Amino acid sequence: PLLDEARRRGGQVRVWPLDRLRSRDHSAEHAALSARFGARVVAPRELLRFPERVAPAVRQALGGHVIVDSDATAAQVIACSTLPCVTTDGTVHERGRVSGGHRGESRSFRLMLEQQLASEAARQASVGAAAAREALTSLEEALA
Repeated sequence: PLLDEARRRGGQVRVWPLDRLRSRDHSAEHAALSARFGARVVAPRELLRFPERVAPAVRQALGGHVIVDSDATAAQVIACSTLPCVTTDGTVHERGRVSGGHRGESRSFRLMLEQQLASEAARQASVGAAAAREALTSLEEALA
């Protein structure tokens, strides 16, 4: 079905043998950039959930990139790193090259990122509220 769908859309499928795939781990570079730039820089892998057995393929496909909030941030990242940057508008920044800027699909991508961030914030708020309720109940019981 996947190959048929790719053919129907005029696309292609790249198949990597997971048992032989050796991809470079960029997690140290991602961590350094996150420490320096905070939430303005995100490793694409952090936005995905996937089985650990496919981690080499995810690293191969996305590991060498970071998602940045703006062209200005991309310029700063490129000045101190070799990792290519992709803005939420779809512009790809690499040393000596800038390309793209896909307005149509990027807005839906930006919306997806915003929805994921809002969902995570709501989840964390819910966990915090539950912990506060539990602490309050314990305190009321202790005072009773």
